[in-house]
Amino acid sequence: MNSIIMKFLPTLNKPHLLRNKSYTFIFSFTIPIVLTLVFILFSFTSPELPKSTLMIPFSGDTDEEVISTIFYKVSDMEMVDAKVEEAFVSKMEQTKGIFSKHLNMSVVDNKGNLVALVLTDVKNGSIGTSLNQGIYFGVEHQKANQNFSIDLGTVVFSNSSNLILEKNDGTSTLSRNGWIQIEKCKNGMISGKFEFEVVGEKSNSQGTFENVNYTVTE
Repeated sequence: MNSIIMKFLPTLNKPHLLRNKSYTFIFSFTIPIVLTLVFILFSFTSPELPKSTLMIPFSGDTDEEVISTIFYKVSDMEMVDAKVEEAFVSKMEQTKGIFSKHLNMSVVDNKGNLVALVLTDVKNGSIGTSLNQGIYFGVEHQKANQNFSIDLGTVVFSNSSNLILEKNDGTSTLSRNGWIQIEKCKNGMISGKFEFEVVGEKSNSQGTFENVNYTVTE
């Protein structure tokens, strides 16, 4: 009796095994198809990031363009289409252990008139490449004694500023009675304003400059 039952068991299990094999075949065939359809579907869509997301595409440029502005008025004449010919900050060792930074900025207009601003900064001269914020008086200004200075006993190194005016007729003037105020100097850009007396004239040279790119030289 037992032997008869054992003979019938394999026969009863065959349909079950066949069903399992058919399911396995169906799943192994349909899953790749489903995945392929999903991939194709998403390849034609471009889901947007939520507005509150902090994710930024690597290829995106988030820096806004910084606009430079210049307004120069020389001898009661505004410089038209003024542009910066050069602007650079250099470092110099005045004596052993005493360094200074120097600003040279030249601006020319469409008629060939040129104004050069020159500034010396001895405060923290050996640190960094940016100028200190503040007012730099010319040596002939009545407040020149308010400039930062280093007195070694035998020689004095001091902050100072001056303006050089070169007109299109070939004449030039150096003015040391005035001031340059540095309002910002960092990340390769400088902003400020100035005012100087014009030698031999009753008018002044004055102006502003904002976000002017400068280079650093040794």
